[in-house]
Amino acid sequence: MKHLKPIAHILIFPLPIQGPVNSMLKLAELILLASDAQIHITFLTTELVHRRLMLHANAASRFESYPGFSLRTFSDGLPEDHPRGSDKFGEMVDAVEAVSRPLLREMLVTDRANSPQEIPITCIIPDGSYNFALDVGKEVGIPVIYFDTISPSCLWVYLCLPKLIEDGEVPFQDAIILAMARTSKQQKTQCKPKGPVSDSNAKKTKSMDELLGVQAMEVEMKNNDDSDLLELQKTQQSHRMFSEWLTSMNSEAEKIGKEQRGKLSWADRSVREVDPIPIMQLSDNEFVSENWEMEAIVGVPGIGTLLRRRDFPDFCRANNPASDVMIQRISKQAKQFRKASGFILNTFEDLEAPLLSYMRSHFPNMYVVGPLHLHLKERILRKETTTSTTLLSYCSNSLWHEDKSCIEWLDAQPLRSVIFCSFGSHVCLTKEQLMEFWQGLVNSGTRFLWIKRQRSVTGMDDDVHKWQEQIPSGLLKGMKENGYVTSWAPQEEVLSHPSIGGFLTHSGWNSTLESIVEGKPMLCWPYYVDQLIISRYVSHVWKVGLDMKDICDRDIIENMVRDLMDRRRGEYSQNVNALAYLARQSVHEDGSSYCSLNKLVDDIMSLKLPA
Repeated sequence: MKHLKPIAHILIFPLPIQGPVNSMLKLAELILLASDAQIHITFLTTELVHRRLMLHANAASRFESYPGFSLRTFSDGLPEDHPRGSDKFGEMVDAVEAVSRPLLREMLVTDRANSPQEIPITCIIPDGSYNFALDVGKEVGIPVIYFDTISPSCLWVYLCLPKLIEDGEVPFQDAIILAMARTSKQQKTQCKPKGPVSDSNAKKTKSMDELLGVQAMEVEMKNNDDSDLLELQKTQQSHRMFSEWLTSMNSEAEKIGKEQRGKLSWADRSVREVDPIPIMQLSDNEFVSENWEMEAIVGVPGIGTLLRRRDFPDFCRANNPASDVMIQRISKQAKQFRKASGFILNTFEDLEAPLLSYMRSHFPNMYVVGPLHLHLKERILRKETTTSTTLLSYCSNSLWHEDKSCIEWLDAQPLRSVIFCSFGSHVCLTKEQLMEFWQGLVNSGTRFLWIKRQRSVTGMDDDVHKWQEQIPSGLLKGMKENGYVTSWAPQEEVLSHPSIGGFLTHSGWNSTLESIVEGKPMLCWPYYVDQLIISRYVSHVWKVGLDMKDICDRDIIENMVRDLMDRRRGEYSQNVNALAYLARQSVHEDGSSYCSLNKLVDDIMSLKLPA
């Protein structure tokens, strides 16, 4: 680029939570590097996020080297101590919209009127959740390019949601409700549990041609994969069904649900504890509408029969109170994306080539520029002599204090011997779930690094001395021998450490990409939204790990950890290392993501405001 005079000005507007803020700050820095100072960027975020960035990250000092970058803040209208977790997502977006919609319009109009010497805002890059941003942009004549930081596969499902609704596939009835409707007719029938149910239907091999409609690699459906998951899923669903039913009939049913070991042994305990409550079990072919949660969703073009009902978020269930609101929000998002000037994806071509090709046929202005964290490091290294180790801390955008003492512990562990366990910035566990995870890890004999974020476990104190008093002495002894627990860690640095051999993850998109780039296989325990779809891709498309969704049982956790770290490590490591190589190639000069970012910069600089 020949000219250094700024000719464009972008307003970047992220969702005020860790993942989107991190991704959009990385995108901002990438654009500044790629534009060679020809683009100014205003980064708009909440006062709370700004304070935490200044306190825990090096964003302020890092962006001082970019004179074209500025931070602007606003109040999200919520008290500082108000919950902003995953269960409050819709409430948070509504609060941000109520405050920022008029603020955004005023900012854009005032900026244009009062900037005779400076470049007014010429483009808005908002989070994909901000439907109102396109309305405001069109009102004042400023183009909008959306950046949705979720996985492309989930975004595509969202964009197809109106079609799924029209076809009657969404929303679908919850399995428990269907099962209860059946059992209610037979409540006077008393019979003992018949033992574990099983899926005898062998799964046929399916190619990517069938799944995605494009010539590509074959995706095998191993005979045991889905049937094993179905078996475990049925057990968990039945457990919940029995607990809810019995609670309404006898207060002593509160005892049920405290143990979840074995297959259906809990049912025998239920009969003994709540006797003489009548209990019956559905036969194999009656169980929840014939394998209800394993039924394929077929109405998503370009994905075929890959996704199951169990891979869809909770708001797709008809009995979920949030269904109507979320479905309306996402249906509008689908319309807004089609009206926008384009959208940005944090992925790379070789990871999802067939799907991206299909999406591009509907959305030609699609910019595939990821993995953002790897791409940023590559651009910085090209301009400076900074070492890659220094970059790990240099690019931190954490909203929490990172405890780096865990790196010293990792330094003392054998090569690829540790499984890193982190469920991101929003997942909340119950104390009972945490005990199952910890017991399973200890029983596996695998070393582990566990992230116990503050206020991430209900029913357990955050103070280390207090929570240690709340767990059994035998478990605590095993944890001290093989585990290390900390409140927050520098995740990119941890995943790049040679002692890490696997990642127990919530399957957040940033975490998934970071794990792939570092060649670390994954054990997925998805929590909500796109994580449920990502875990399916991890296990059945990319084959770089295992999907443990809806399961929280110590025996299963132990078995899957052994699979990931030992029995199937070679298979998963080979697959994920192949993807890591392709990721690195994509961000090299002339790589697909490198070129796509340059095109994004060129297109933004060519945008002209109406007179």
